[in-house]
Amino acid sequence: MQQFTGTTLSSNGFQVLPETENYIARFSEKAVTVNPIELQTEVGCFPREAMIATADGFKRMDELRIGDTVADVDATGRVTQTKVYAWLRLDRVQHEFVHIRTESGRSLRLTPNHLIFRQLRGSTATSHGCMGASATEHEAVLASELNVGDTVFSATAEPFSSYECDNVTSVKNVQAFGAYAPATMSGTLLVDGVHVSCYTSYWLKDTIGHYFIHRVIMAPLRALAHALSFADRLLDDDHNTMQERFLKPDERALWFVDMWKVFRSKV
Repeated sequence: MQQFTGTTLSSNGFQVLPETENYIARFSEKAVTVNPIELQTEVGCFPREAMIATADGFKRMDELRIGDTVADVDATGRVTQTKVYAWLRLDRVQHEFVHIRTESGRSLRLTPNHLIFRQLRGSTATSHGCMGASATEHEAVLASELNVGDTVFSATAEPFSSYECDNVTSVKNVQAFGAYAPATMSGTLLVDGVHVSCYTSYWLKDTIGHYFIHRVIMAPLRALAHALSFADRLLDDDHNTMQERFLKPDERALWFVDMWKVFRSKV
């Protein structure tokens, strides 16, 4: 472990996650005009104050950029890295979120239809191997389906190099500003120290789960992201201009998500 004043870095280069209550930014809200229709649309996102561990230190969700490398958890339980390649949604209005607190002190807010990983009830997995090397010990469920006593997966505070089973101690609905949904190459990431999906219940009348969404539905978007990234490199563009132009919406869902919503409404 590398030690720095006021922070800790694990061997994989990520900053150690502090307790959520200590790092959520406090600030005064500016007046925001909320579109009532916007509040009713399907969004699967995180508020702007949500914190992400990146290779460059912690960032608020509204500071994250396409191309950033963020913390994730792989199938073996190892904290690893993945890259943000698109925003599936980005807006700054007020939305309803599910606020969960865990036994380890984690505090996470996400929209009711966002997918989060939960240990299967009756699972014999231990805290050393909560998810195992396969999907047999966990499931991706809507945040609205979480209950007190359910087990989610969070990064260990020290060192930030593995994860642990973490019991949910509180679930309530709250209001917060912003709806940010980063898409990563792995389809998952750590938000406020908790392992979550990048996806929602948008797809095919909610019958398609996380793994099908990631491997099949989102594959064309990842292919486009690779092509745009290659174009940016050819142009020697350090600001990912092509990716930002085509893969970052403004106050709405990404065009790719809108396309699938139209398809969903017809099946």
